Parts: sequence; C-alpha cells; structure tokens
Amino acid sequence: MFVLDGVVVYSASDLAAAARCEYALLRAFDARLGRGPKTDADDDLLARTARLGDEHEQRHLDELRAEVGDNAVVIGRPAHTRDGLIAAADATQDAVSRRAPVIVQAAMSDGRFVGFADFLVLDDGGYRLRDTKLARSVKVTALLQLAAYADALGRTGVPILDDVELALGNGTLMSYPVGELLPVYRSRRQVLQELLDTHLAGGQAVRWGDESVRACLRCPECQVQIDAYGDVLLVAGLRTTQRARMIDAGITTLTQLAAHRGSIPGLSAAMSARLSLQARLQKDSPVKGVPAYEVVNPDALCGLPSPSPGDLFFDFEGDPLWTADGHHWGLEYLFGVLEASNEFTPFWAHDRRQERQALRD
Repeated sequence: MFVLDGVVVYSASDLAAAARCEYALLRAFDARLGRGPKTDADDDLLARTARLGDEHEQRHLDELRAEVGDNAVVIGRPAHTRDGLIAAADATQDAVSRRAPVIVQAAMSDGRFVGFADFLVLDDGGYRLRDTKLARSVKVTALLQLAAYADALGRTGVPILDDVELALGNGTLMSYPVGELLPVYRSRRQVLQELLDTHLAGGQAVRWGDESVRACLRCPECQVQIDAYGDVLLVAGLRTTQRARMIDAGITTLTQLAAHRGSIPGLSAAMSARLSLQARLQKDSPVKGVPAYEVVNPDALCGLPSPSPGDLFFDFEGDPLWTADGHHWGLEYLFGVLEASNEFTPFWAHDRRQERQALRD
C-alpha cells in the first residue's frame, strides 16, 4: 500500500495482510508514512520462501511457454506512479485485445486498487485467471487475491472465465467458481479501504489495544507489543478467549493477573485460580519469558524411572521447504542420538537417498 496524490492505493497482498492481522498491516503503513519504524525485519526463512515462490512461478511459466512458444506476453512491474500504473494496465489491455495466449503479471488499477495477476491463460474464448502459490493447500487469503484480480479485470472488460485457478506447490491445480468468492472479497475490500482511509486521516500511529483494530495476537508485530506491555497473554496456557474475559474485568497485564485474587467473570473459579497462580509463578521467576512450574504433588515424581546407562534421547529435524523437483517437499535432514554418557551421534541427510540411509543407520 502507498499514498498517491493524497489517496491510499492498496493491493491484493494488503487485502490478505488485513485478513491476517489489521494491527500488523497498520504498523507497516505507519512505517511508510513516516509515523513509525520499519517493520520488515530481515528474516532468512521469509527470504527463502519468497525465492522458492519465484522459482515455482517460473517453473509454471516454463510449462506454459512450452505450449505457446514465444507468444506469452510479460507485463513488467511499473513504478508506483499514476503514469506507471496506467501504462502497465494499458499494456495488459493491449495484450488482451491481441488475444495473447498467455499474459504474465497482468496489471490492473482503478485508482484505489492495484494488482498483478500471475497468469491469464486464453481458453475457450476467455481468459482463465491463474495464480501460483508455494503452499500445498489452499488458503482463504489466496482465494481473496484471485477474486480481487477477477473483479478488477472484469470491470475493465477482460473476459474472465467463471472458474479461477491456483497452481499449488505440489503441482496440484485447484479450481474455484469466482462467483462464490466475489461477495466475500467486495465486503473485505470495503472494510480494508475504510480502515486505511480512516488511519491516514487520523494522523497518528496505530495504538496497541485500539479496539477498532483487530490484532491477531500471534504475528511478530503483535508479539513485540505483547512483550513490551507485559500483556496477560504471556501467561503460559492462557487462551485468547480467556484474555478477552480478563480485559473485560480490567486485567490486561501479567502483573495485574498475578495480583488478582478471586474469580474472574466468564471463567470458572478453578480456572481463575490456576491462571492467577501461573501468573504469580512467572512474575517471581528469575528466568523471564518462559513458563514456571510449582510441584503440587512430589510423590508423583517418584513414579518416574531412575536414570539408566542405556537411556537414549532421540530427536530429528526436518526442512518442510526442501524440494528437488518443485513437486515433492520436505526432508528429514538430521537424526540425532544423545546417550547417557553425553555422547552425541548425528545422522545427516542432504537428499532423499541420504535420508533413507540415515533412517536405516
């Protein structure tokens, strides 16, 4: 999202981000507006995922080019200027009018929404809208993006077929009727547009705890604030539904819950007592940020077996993003055995053959 001539312009990715966490979206918006620090921290896993996603899209493009030769039209990503966006959208319309068999990064812009669809594939007199996703299962946010592209392109007269497609990371091609997606998309778009316009007009950075902004309470941006404010969600075992009950009761931090005595409306007396005790244990623990424990029945510990020289601790590590062909994913790359003598034996694997041998070993 960005501001162009005083108007917020947003994309399908912003729509997906808002569906995940409005608070994180507005934090990113604040960074672009100069109201807050940059939020895009360096993340090797995200960078690798993005690279794998690009490779997956390129493989699909190579498959399409094998069918249509050099007739695929690639629309370049424009600068975020009004002229640049209009030029890219015009180039897409020109490719459609020439009946190009495949259009890559089809551009669209209506002054508020800007989008770039991975592929338009000519089929049966119209264009089949297709997006590539590295995921091996369909996510709602991916369907919202497809609906956004279908709606925007359809409004400009591009003949979009009734079914839109997702090319998943395992090679599966999933099809969905766009008519079932559009009502949800249009509702979400209206909510997003009002959220961004209101935030821009407000002139202030988003505030943690603003009830008008939905926070997912799980993403890195939320976690920063949970840690900074000592949010009650830091209490081990506490669920978000219980947090809502506590906020209604005026208990918003771990420290406040630790000091609380008695029941909490909406929670049982036993649950209230258990969570309050957990908060006190964590508050008084010398090691911060981890669960703390109290032994309530020492006799139960006697049921544990005594240490034995033959004890082994076995663990294995996997990489879900490993792939050799872009269709089959995941590799258990390390099997490790720790003996009672503290001797550690690793079994490494860098491909399928080595993985099989490591498991046998």
